[in-house]
Amino acid sequence: MPACARRPNAWPSRCFADNLRDLLLAAPAGPRVVLGLDPGIRTGVKVAVVDATGKLVDTSTVYPHEPRKDWDGALHTLAQLCEKHGVNLIAIGNGTASRETDKLPPT
Repeated sequence: MPACARRPNAWPSRCFADNLRDLLLAAPAGPRVVLGLDPGIRTGVKVAVVDATGKLVDTSTVYPHEPRKDWDGALHTLAQLCEKHGVNLIAIGNGTASRETDKLPPT
């Protein structure tokens, strides 16, 4: 006799828990290619691209803020990554220089 038949009240709870876990662990924006930016001033803005399955496919660091102020180089690097990987969504962290970095992503 299956375990769920011996404990009929346990099966719905387990089924709900499994479904809820899958829902909570799912990507919030769905299966999309995402460019993530981790803002930083002195250490640069760390960049990561993940594919639609969540696999890391590329990383970089750009320095648009002080002390290097390489805004054009940062825009060029981000544009290349977006084109190369077909980025659908850009996510920006809320750390140091997040407001300044918010102006950075190419449109």
